Amino acid sequence: MKKGFKVFTDGNNLREKKVTRGYLRQEEMNHVVMLASTYQLLMGFRSLHGVGDKEPVWEKFQKSGIITKEQVKYIKMATTYQRKFLDSFIGDNLDRKSKDIISKRLSKWELRVADDYQIKKVRKFIKEKQGNYSKFR
Repeated sequence: MKKGFKVFTDGNNLREKKVTRGYLRQEEMNHVVMLASTYQLLMGFRSLHGVGDKEPVWEKFQKSGIITKEQVKYIKMATTYQRKFLDSFIGDNLDRKSKDIISKRLSKWELRVADDYQIKKVRKFIKEKQGNYSKFR
C-alpha cells in the first residue's frame, strides 16, 4: 500500500444487504459529488476560485453583517445534516471501488459559477476552434 492513501472497505449496509447495490450510476455519482462539493464550499475547504480559506461561509456573512443569528443556526444545521448524510451514504452504502472513485473525483473537482454570457462565449470559442481544426484535415 502506498503511503498517504486511504484503504476503503465495503459499507455496512452493503455487506448486510440493506441496499441493493454498492455502486453509483453516472448521474447518481454527479449528484453525490455536487452535494459534497457544496458542503466543502460552505465549510470553506474550497472557494469558487480554488482552495478555500478554511472559514465557514456563515462566519464570512457575520463579518459582513448580512446574516442574523437565527440564519446562522439554520445554515450550521444544514451543513451538519449534509455532512451526516454524506458520511452515512458514502461510508455505509458504497463499495470500496465507488468510495475510491468519489474520493479521486472530489480531489480534482472544481466548482465554478458561469452566467449565460460566459457560457455563450465558451461555446463560440469552441465552435471557432472546431472550424479551424477542420480546415487542416
